[in-house]
Amino acid sequence: MEGCPYKLRVVRYHEQWEENGKETERFMWLVTTLEAADYRVLWEMMHRVWDIEENGFHQLKTYYHAKALLLSRCG
Repeated sequence: MEGCPYKLRVVRYHEQWEENGKETERFMWLVTTLEAADYRVLWEMMHRVWDIEENGFHQLKTYYHAKALLLSRCG
């Protein structure tokens, strides 16, 4: 990517699971600057972030009446 001071790595994931007796799948792409991290570690990190976003922010909005949340993953 032109002008980017970092080397970017793109990892593509394909997940499959059974849900309600039906085979389900999804493809995901992860862009990172972590060159040496194993793809399994990156997958785990990605899913843990989702848990925080889905559960933590849901609780903030539901139980603590947060109106808006501003997030930044840069820097």
